[in-house]
Amino acid sequence: MILQRVLWPQLREVMFWSGGVVSFWVWGDYALGSIAASRSMTLGLLAKGLLESYRVEAASLVVLVCLAMGAISYRIFQYGGTTRVTR
Repeated sequence: MILQRVLWPQLREVMFWSGGVVSFWVWGDYALGSIAASRSMTLGLLAKGLLESYRVEAASLVVLVCLAMGAISYRIFQYGGTTRVTR
């Protein structure tokens, strides 16, 4: 009861913002690159390898997809954290 009425309204926005930052970080560097690829390579290392082999178009596409998906997941968390006032 106290958690729902007192603490949740105060912590909701901060918790959803933190979740959005973490989801952006996960898309960028942490786990999804090793899940998608068969070797233990993150998306950042994949983009670096493509840039080192002068495949700039492919590297920019990897970075663009990474940024777009991170921004989408961040916005989803931000939408969940906004307070809606109903009258």
